[in-house]
Amino acid sequence: MRIKVLAIIALLLALAAPVRAQLKTGTLSGTVSDSSGVPLPGATVILNGRGILRDSITDAQGNFQFLGLWPDVYTMRVSLDGFVTMGRNPVVQGGSNTEIAIELEQTDGWVCDLPSVPLPTLAPYQTSRSWTVSTEELRHLPMPHDPWSVLRSMPGVLTDR
Repeated sequence: MRIKVLAIIALLLALAAPVRAQLKTGTLSGTVSDSSGVPLPGATVILNGRGILRDSITDAQGNFQFLGLWPDVYTMRVSLDGFVTMGRNPVVQGGSNTEIAIELEQTDGWVCDLPSVPLPTLAPYQTSRSWTVSTEELRHLPMPHDPWSVLRSMPGVLTDR
């Protein structure tokens, strides 16, 4: 009987190792407060890194949490009206919770501050486009060969003629 119990325990321990290895994501949580330690509800927390851009709003106790984060160094920005925007670079470890405490300084009046941590755009847009239509393509177009007909056939081009 004792051998069976030891065998079952050994089997459970052997199966637990691969399960722990599969815990690849971690969490990031923390509290946002002012310089006197009073929690700040409603602060915006933006997290960027590893191809993601997430945001969270702090609850009534100033708490925030991001779940399912891959291990990496992230860029974080915390802002609230009337306070100076704060930037941090927390490190998230797989299978664990990273806790961070943020203290925001109150501003004396209206402040227009730039983010202390630049956030890259996730989908950069191309601002210009051009097309080249060869003479051979013009000959084979099933429309009149005037320039206005060619322009109207281009995507995104509007003409009033």
